[in-house]
Amino acid sequence: MIDTEPVRMARPRRVTALSALLVCSAIVSLAPGAGLYGGLPAWTYALLSPVYVVLAWAVVQAKRWAWWALVALHGGNFAVLLLMATSTPDVTAASMDLLWPAVYLVLLLSERTRTWFAVTPARPGA
Repeated sequence: MIDTEPVRMARPRRVTALSALLVCSAIVSLAPGAGLYGGLPAWTYALLSPVYVVLAWAVVQAKRWAWWALVALHGGNFAVLLLMATSTPDVTAASMDLLWPAVYLVLLLSERTRTWFAVTPARPGA
């Protein structure tokens, strides 16, 4: 009998760090006025935390959709902040705002993380 289960490598530390950062983001988003979400209405904070927790769970489970969602979210965030940074005279504050999306992107785009998300289950009967 042929084993159809995929061979899963050990979870890279970068993936663990990524999921930990997502859980921290969930906690921080509960504080009204925190970070980039300071201008959002209060009800959005209740929605952001569960989204970050679900993304953290999906990252640990190697769900490919979570990788794409995070790349789009933080890539877009980085691009918007970069555009805003070029129009502000306070370079230090702008560079600090760029730090978090950059950290997420470095973790997401590292080779080991991409390998973790690339493993797909074998098709039964193949």
